[in-house]
Amino acid sequence: MVFVPNPYSLNISPGKVAIQGQIGSFSHATLRAVFGKVADANVRFFDNFYDPFQALSNNDVRTAVIPIRNTIAGFVPEVPPLIQKHGLQIVGEYFMPIEMCLLGIPGSRLSDIRFVTSHPMALKQCTEYLSRECTSVARIIGEDTGGAAKKVARDKRKEYAAIAGPGAAEAYGLETLAHGIENIKNNVTRFVILQRDYAQANIKEEDRNFERENGRQYVTTILFKPKRSVSHALTHILMEFMKENIDHTAPLELSGSANMGPTGFLIDLTGHANDSKIVRALERIRLKKSGDGLASSMKIIGSYPAHHTNRFSRNYRYDFIEEESPALTLGVG
Repeated sequence: MVFVPNPYSLNISPGKVAIQGQIGSFSHATLRAVFGKVADANVRFFDNFYDPFQALSNNDVRTAVIPIRNTIAGFVPEVPPLIQKHGLQIVGEYFMPIEMCLLGIPGSRLSDIRFVTSHPMALKQCTEYLSRECTSVARIIGEDTGGAAKKVARDKRKEYAAIAGPGAAEAYGLETLAHGIENIKNNVTRFVILQRDYAQANIKEEDRNFERENGRQYVTTILFKPKRSVSHALTHILMEFMKENIDHTAPLELSGSANMGPTGFLIDLTGHANDSKIVRALERIRLKKSGDGLASSMKIIGSYPAHHTNRFSRNYRYDFIEEESPALTLGVG
């Protein structure tokens, strides 16, 4: 079954927006899907994931639209640690269907191609096609899909092609040599919409009151670190969600400490942060002054309207992928 995204909007002003990618990238398409046609003058295009986070932290922009996970390639490794490092707030999400195309300059043919360039996540999503149809073609890592298409259009060399979306072909006047070359046709990337306003407010975590729109399903994302002094603390934390009948995603382990231990876990919960069942569960998990609790630290980093909720299950299914383990490990370089 082909994934078709529901319409999605946020009741916030995006202001100036930072994205990783250029015009024609999937980040650019997601920005327009959520906020409409934002003028390019109000968009800052970056070639890496670090600069959008820095721009947001420095208040140079109000919003960032960042990919966090793809159904084929998995998590974007840089993003969860950057969310943790900069203490930003997730205010929305969007699931973008991904169709990958092989793009060349007008007049080129597949037999002309000797080099193909794109973002490493895009190349990873198209390995089967490249191995089957482009056996003698060298793969060049680019900064993003839109930027790769832009470079091919600018250089005007028949032997070069880019892997990008249909929007990039239109934006840069390229010819589509092949459609739908991704490994899995039901290919989806989850994007998160980030802002700094909530995170910078001088409000205690337990006193924070997240706004809520009536009639919408919500997702609450928390960052926590289980107490080392509690045996099987992570399991006990997940059991607290089970007691309250709260569906959740598999906890994502963020690792980067010198002893290779986790620096924290990210998890998405179904429901709003002010829902009584979530309040009760987090109160039992949160560290108390008495020393009781299951987490040495815990922070709500977003309670926002859900785009899709079919990724939630106590069987740890997420974004159309069934995980083999309830904890996914992500190393930080």
